[in-house]
Amino acid sequence: MEKKIKMFWLYSIMLFGIAFVLILFSSFSSGGGQKTEDGAVTVYQGSGGLSAESEGDENQPAEEAVPGTVPGAEDQKAIIAALENEKEALITQRGERAAETAEFVKSVDRLAAAQIAFDAKNYSAAREALNEVYTGLLPENGKALYTKIDRGLTDAGH
Repeated sequence: MEKKIKMFWLYSIMLFGIAFVLILFSSFSSGGGQKTEDGAVTVYQGSGGLSAESEGDENQPAEEAVPGTVPGAEDQKAIIAALENEKEALITQRGERAAETAEFVKSVDRLAAAQIAFDAKNYSAAREALNEVYTGLLPENGKALYTKIDRGLTDAGH
C-alpha cells in the first residue's frame, strides 16, 4: 500500500511539473509581451495602460484624436515605412532564395542522372545531363563528382 502512495505522489509531481513547464513554454512563445531595449518584457495591459495624455476629457473633439496630431506620430510613420521597406526586401530575398534553391535541386538531380547514365555506360545521356548542371551552386563534393564524370566522359570520347 505504501508503494502505491509513493507512486501516486511521484506521478502527481511529474504531472504538475510537466504542466508547469508547458504553461511557461506557451507564455514565452505566445508573443504576448514586447521586449524593450534592456531585454525586459512588457505585457499589453489593454485600456488600463493608457498614457496620461489620452486620459483627458472624454468629450475631446475628434480632430484632436487623429494620428497626425499625436506627438511622435511622424516618427512612428517613418518607422512603419522603414519596416514596410524591410518587409518588401525580405519578400524579394525569399523569392530569390527560392529560385536559387530550385536551381540547386535541379542541378543535383541532373548530376545524379549524369552519374547513373555514366555508370550504365550511356555516355551521350550522361553528357546531356552534365551540360544542364550549374556548378556554381554545387558544394565541393558535387563539384568533385562533376569533374570526375566530365573527365570520364572526355576519356570515353564524349
